[in-house]
Amino acid sequence: MMEGFTQGTPLLFDGETPALHTLVLTACPTQWYSLNLTRLTRLSLRYIPNHYQQDTADFLSMLGCLQDLTYLYLEDEDEDVPSRASSFLSSMAFKSFQNFSLPHLSLLHINAQPLMIIAFLSCVNVPMQTEVSLGVHPGSFDEYAQISSFLARRLGMFQDQALSSPKIRSLVIASEPSTQWRWTRGTNLAFSASERECHSFISPSSMMWGCNLPLQIHLEFGTLTTTSDRDRIISHICCPIPFPNVRSVHVLNPPSSSAFWMHVLGHLQDLQYIKLVTGDMPDLASVLSVTPRDYTVDHPDRDPNQIFAPAMEELELYELAFQTMVERDIDPLKVAGVQSLCDALATRKEPRGRLTMTRCTVRNPDGQKKQFDMKGGWEGGRFHVVELKVKSDTWAA
Repeated sequence: MMEGFTQGTPLLFDGETPALHTLVLTACPTQWYSLNLTRLTRLSLRYIPNHYQQDTADFLSMLGCLQDLTYLYLEDEDEDVPSRASSFLSSMAFKSFQNFSLPHLSLLHINAQPLMIIAFLSCVNVPMQTEVSLGVHPGSFDEYAQISSFLARRLGMFQDQALSSPKIRSLVIASEPSTQWRWTRGTNLAFSASERECHSFISPSSMMWGCNLPLQIHLEFGTLTTTSDRDRIISHICCPIPFPNVRSVHVLNPPSSSAFWMHVLGHLQDLQYIKLVTGDMPDLASVLSVTPRDYTVDHPDRDPNQIFAPAMEELELYELAFQTMVERDIDPLKVAGVQSLCDALATRKEPRGRLTMTRCTVRNPDGQKKQFDMKGGWEGGRFHVVELKVKSDTWAA
C-alpha cells in the first residue's frame, strides 16, 4: 500500500513482482502498470497523478490480463482535494474495445465520470453474483441514460439465470435534503435482495458493503441541477431496469414531484410495501387514488384508468412533515395533506391495507409543529382510523 507520495517513486522491485496479490495505490506517483500483476487478486486505484495515468484502451488491455481479480476499486478525483489528481485515466475517449471477462470478480466499485463508467460497462463482463457499486459524477441526461441502459441489460440477465443470480426485492432511494446552503445534492440508489427494513443501513452520502446489495448507485448532482432535474434523473435511471421481484420501496427524503411518483410507481406494478422516511410529505394522494377524477387538472397527461401500485398492502410514514396554513391548534386528521391521503386510500378496494404514521408532524406557517402517531387501514372502498396519538396539545418550536 502506498499513499501520498509527492515526487516520482521508482518502479518497485524493477517490476518483478510475480507473487503480488494486492495492490492499493492512493495518489502514488509510480508506473504501477509496469509491475508484474499476473497473480493480482485485489486492485485499488485512487487519485492517480496525471503523469502516471493510462488511457482507456491501455487500461482495459491491462485489466483484461488480471483473470484472478476478485476485488476492483477505482476512485476518480476527490472533490475536496482537486489538485491531488484528475482521474485514474489520462483520457476517457475510446472508439471500440473487444469485450473481456473478469470471471472471479466478487466486488466492483467505480467512482468516476459517467464516460469512464460507460466505457467500463461497455467492455467488461462480470459475474452475475458480483456486488457492483457505482459513484456517478455529474453528467448529462444522455450519459445517465446510457448507464441506465447497461444496468437494465445486466439486471435483465438475472431473469435468464434465476437459479444462480440474486433476486432484487427492494429498491431504496436515499436523497440528501435540499438546503439553501448546499446546492450539490447526492442520492443513493440501492437495489437490495432483502425486504422491509433494508433502508436502515443506507445513507444518502455513503455506500455499504456486504449488506445483500447486488447493485448500488451514488449520483452526485452539480450546482446547476434543479430539484426537478434530480427527480427526473433518478426516476429515469430506475425505470428502464426490470424489477419483476421487487415488492417494497423505501425512500429517504422523498421527492415532492407527483410526476416522479407516477413514473416510479407505474413501473413497480407488483409493489406491496412503501415506506417514506424524513422530510416533507409528497403529494401521494393524487397518485394513489384509484378514482383520480379530481386530480386530472394538475395531471392532464395521466391515464384516468391507470392504477398505481395496485397490489399495495402497506404504507408506512416515519418522521414526515405535513404543512398547514392554519395557525391555531388543529386535529391532525383535518390537515389537508393528511385528510387527502386518507381519502385517496379510501378509494382502494382490494387488497385491503394499512397505513402507519410514526413521529409525523403538522407544521404551521410560523415553523411550529405538532407531533402525532396514527394507525389506520383501508378495505372495500373505506378508510378507518384505528388509533391516533397527538404528542402535545400545543405547538412547539
